[in-house]
Amino acid sequence: YRDSFYIVSADGSAILESNNVWKGGTIEYDFKMGTATDTGVIFGITKSGNPATYWENGVSYYMAVFNATGIGFAAINWNNAGWNWLVDPMSARHTDFAADKTYHVVLAWNPEQHYMTMKVGELSISYTDNTSPLSGTAWGFRGTKNGNAWKLTNTSDVKPEAPGSISGFAKRQGDFTAENNAYTTAQARSILESKTAWSGGTVEYDFKMGTTADTGFIFGITNPNKADTYWETTGVSYYMAFINQNGIGIAAVYDGKWTLHKPCVNAPFSDGFDANRTYHVTLSWNAETGEITVSTDAGNTTSFTVENKLNGTGWGFRGAAVGHTWSNVEFK
Repeated sequence: YRDSFYIVSADGSAILESNNVWKGGTIEYDFKMGTATDTGVIFGITKSGNPATYWENGVSYYMAVFNATGIGFAAINWNNAGWNWLVDPMSARHTDFAADKTYHVVLAWNPEQHYMTMKVGELSISYTDNTSPLSGTAWGFRGTKNGNAWKLTNTSDVKPEAPGSISGFAKRQGDFTAENNAYTTAQARSILESKTAWSGGTVEYDFKMGTTADTGFIFGITNPNKADTYWETTGVSYYMAFINQNGIGIAAVYDGKWTLHKPCVNAPFSDGFDANRTYHVTLSWNAETGEITVSTDAGNTTSFTVENKLNGTGWGFRGAAVGHTWSNVEFK
């Protein structure tokens, strides 16, 4: 460590892990190669056990790679045979590389959207990891040659927005599209969670099934492990105002396990179900008593009082097929 630079002091495998966590945002740093090699900032570090030392064994992480060719992203994954290129530096090549030149690097990461970007001068790359996303909060520097040097210059909480991202929401599974406050499933088995909180009361919204399937409005979302992706995942719980072609019902996922409290057949659509009709839905939830009531403008109503009360404040939409649309959500 000299003149605010963290410097690799000898040839060989070297990792310096920060004592501070990084849950995404933007890191800016100056970098001087010194000796040409594959080197960079590592982040999203996830360990199998708690090894005192590591390189590519028993650990997974992303790496914002800087080498003599250009800039790239790589991933180390203990489940996937070590090193994997996500963005090869051949696709973002330097035009004026010099080992003794100091470069300014801007690295940004949004773990909720599995999206990362890196800029060095006129070079810019990005990647969305929908294959094996990492969410570890440890980060640091990785070098292999004497003289690789980094100097932190700025940090912020500003996270990059992935292409196709939806402002105010996080895609927890599958994909959605959004237009004029209407949110539509673009893949089967999709969940879109709002970044705002709802702790109970009444919410009204319009819903069009489009494609017949099991679907609904989820709420009371409890996610203590802060899983970035989930459907019926251990550690995640939520209620669901359930709609299918048979009627409206009330269901829940408790610690990843599906529970049907009130079957949809108990509250059918009296005039028959129309997948192309937009239904107006009213949902009331008393978080203290556990009472849930769901009704539509088709005249059907169902209610249930849950014993296994959830105190989560997350809410969103869950669809089993492509083409379900929720719109005009209004909390009363």
